[in-house]
Amino acid sequence: MTLVLARESVVRWIGGIATVVAAALMFGAAAPSMIGGRAVADERPAAEVRYPERPIRFIVPFSAATPVDVLARIAAQKLGDAWHSTVIVENHDGAAGTIGVGQVVKSQPDGYTLLFTPDLPIVVGPAVSTTSYDPRTDLVPIGAVGEGVSVLVVNPSTGITSVAGLVAAARAKPGALTYASSGEGSSSRMCLELIKHATGVDIVHVPYKSAAPAIQAVLKGEVSMYCGPLFQALPGMRAHQLTAIGVTSTHTVAGVPDVPTIASQGFPDVIALNWWGMLAPAGTPVPIQEKIRNALMKAFDDPDVRSKLSAAGIDPIWKSGPEFEAMIRADLDKWTRLARAIGIRPQ
Repeated sequence: MTLVLARESVVRWIGGIATVVAAALMFGAAAPSMIGGRAVADERPAAEVRYPERPIRFIVPFSAATPVDVLARIAAQKLGDAWHSTVIVENHDGAAGTIGVGQVVKSQPDGYTLLFTPDLPIVVGPAVSTTSYDPRTDLVPIGAVGEGVSVLVVNPSTGITSVAGLVAAARAKPGALTYASSGEGSSSRMCLELIKHATGVDIVHVPYKSAAPAIQAVLKGEVSMYCGPLFQALPGMRAHQLTAIGVTSTHTVAGVPDVPTIASQGFPDVIALNWWGMLAPAGTPVPIQEKIRNALMKAFDDPDVRSKLSAAGIDPIWKSGPEFEAMIRADLDKWTRLARAIGIRPQ
């Protein structure tokens, strides 16, 4: 990467919300043959493909200084350095990430416009709203590099310390408990709706414009609870301003080993993992896909990179092609079923 952002990413915690600061340098990259405006299928082995030959763009469908932006810039630097080329990170925020994804879907499938994204616009967005794309047919999974759990937290004033306690309180006073989310189509909303669906209790939804004001509302006691990525709630948990009553994984998390899983508390269907990864437009030549995939896997296998991910509350993982595709399909099916079960229909 002719370095778009090479200064070391720093994770700052402000007002109980993780603010990830990534300073960027600039990189460099490349292109394949075209017929009729679309990339020609190339059956040559990845090692024989002349790629990249011009700058590559990583589209991040969220704003700068977010976790996905930091991961994209790490990838851009690593791939740019490996290819002696320029990789440019562009932030195209809006509509819960669906705007940026739509731009990638419409781009030429030549390997020069790639998507670096969290799961939200890929598996939640299409489940709760009408999008201009179908992630199962319009995108090709390159690799998932990070995974994280969500955590259910409550304001200590509620007196709730377990899922059983939450259920008892909700049944004692239906509609009295409230939950904050970062928006109607957000993963934080779907996380709590998954819990409501599993437990059969009534908790009133209070949407906010983003995670920061949503968590602040819980910290102030204006709203009872929140369910979202662990890194968002961790500052409040460490300051004993939020009580964590369960994580949405199949096993306890190393960073918060004393917080039990919601599944272990009698609700095995409450499993919700967040992920971050790279996808390309459908039709991208397989040899180019493989070249990108191999470079991405090597970049995120670097011990220093893995350490940075862990410090940011993200578990380093690697899921490529078929495995990544299967995860996307399973997640999309799960959130679509939940959306229909609670009466959400794409508008």
